[in-house]
Amino acid sequence: MYSEMRALIIATVIVLLSSTVPSARENTDVTMRFSTDQDIIRIVLESDDRFISDASTIITHSSIKIEFPDRFILNRPDDFAFEIFKLGRLLTIYIDNVKDARAFKLFSPPRLVIDLQMDEEIVGIPLRPIPEEQEVRSIVINPGHGGYDFGIASGNVREKDVNLTIAKGLAAELLEKGEKASLVRDADQFIPLHNRVLNTKKESPDLFISIHSSLSDMFVIYLGTSDKLSSEIPDKLYALRGSQSRHIMNSRKLAENMQKAFKETFKKNVVIRELPLPVLNSIDAPAVMIEYPTLKLNTYDKHMIGEVNQSIIWAIEEYDQ
Repeated sequence: MYSEMRALIIATVIVLLSSTVPSARENTDVTMRFSTDQDIIRIVLESDDRFISDASTIITHSSIKIEFPDRFILNRPDDFAFEIFKLGRLLTIYIDNVKDARAFKLFSPPRLVIDLQMDEEIVGIPLRPIPEEQEVRSIVINPGHGGYDFGIASGNVREKDVNLTIAKGLAAELLEKGEKASLVRDADQFIPLHNRVLNTKKESPDLFISIHSSLSDMFVIYLGTSDKLSSEIPDKLYALRGSQSRHIMNSRKLAENMQKAFKETFKKNVVIRELPLPVLNSIDAPAVMIEYPTLKLNTYDKHMIGEVNQSIIWAIEEYDQ
């Protein structure tokens, strides 16, 4: 009798707890909408009071990360201007061509509001016509990091320095072959992403190549992201989303040529990844980011840097045919 009563009490407590404590597995709806007003894009995320009040937001130069208290279901418009990534409780919005961003919360109804001020200098540069025949005459090379931004370091070797050495050597060899090659930075200086994109757009290059180091012992080649563009979205939003989308097939062709060249030269694994990086998605030309194998396991002396550059040049020549 005692054991039966004890079992009944335990069962009753479990039922009461399950009815009063919300399950962590329950998904809450978060509805996203956006509007534009001159150079401002306003993003609004609506949900219940607890979800909005407990949400935390981190804004960087390239992304907005929003962590909600629990997992959620995102209802988003099809023509949203920026790439997004959702994982568990975290929502990441990758921002391109944005000069300033701020976030604040409002209630009645509860909502998280994000105001993005678009960079009129960049967005105001019109998309140029794509030529019927691809021909490489002008290349912009972007050595990553610089100044106080060292990138990856291994002992006394710093990524920013290796990036610049590779870029300078590549530009010199391209110039010898009669190509127009320019560097986003030609010295040890920090250049904000905004200026890198703006200076590249003003050059109107036929190709854009960004140089970085990988954390692994392999080559990684990044592409921007492709996106279906609606003819009904405003011109400014089209400028945000259209720059790289319309070049993505040529960007992939260039990346695949580089993949082949690096594999043959270095006998290392080479992977191609698509990622909504602002430094790629904002470029109105075929664009790739190359990450060479980690500094921690490789010595980038004159010979190895020369092989990196010869592989890139071979890939460009194959692309240009």
